[in-house]
Amino acid sequence: MILLASVTVAFAFAVAADPIVQLSHGGQLQGKHILYNDVEVAVFLGIPYAKPPVDELRFKKPVAYPAWTGVRDAKTQSPNCPQKDVMQTGPTYGSEDCLHLDITVPGEVNSKRQESCDDLDTWWSLHYRV
Repeated sequence: MILLASVTVAFAFAVAADPIVQLSHGGQLQGKHILYNDVEVAVFLGIPYAKPPVDELRFKKPVAYPAWTGVRDAKTQSPNCPQKDVMQTGPTYGSEDCLHLDITVPGEVNSKRQESCDDLDTWWSLHYRV
């Protein structure tokens, strides 16, 4: 019983500690803290920046992803774009719904941190089609 209570408290603390950021369109992102080279960073993964280029959007200019309300989970990476190993036979893997970016922010992210983006080192990863 004590072990179960300890696990429940630890889980609740881990969930509460996840960083949440407010976006300009009103929605929020909830990421997670990880250690990278012994430095704590906040990561926000799989953030959509455009609608998937399928059906009527194929071979067209990207269409911005619509704003959302509430908190969007940004703790897992999005699928890779379709790929095929040219040296191997076999199926193509990936998803056409792959227009997402990942953002890594050093240190603690919380509502009290009000830094300008100009003063904050941020790493982001972006995939796009040419």
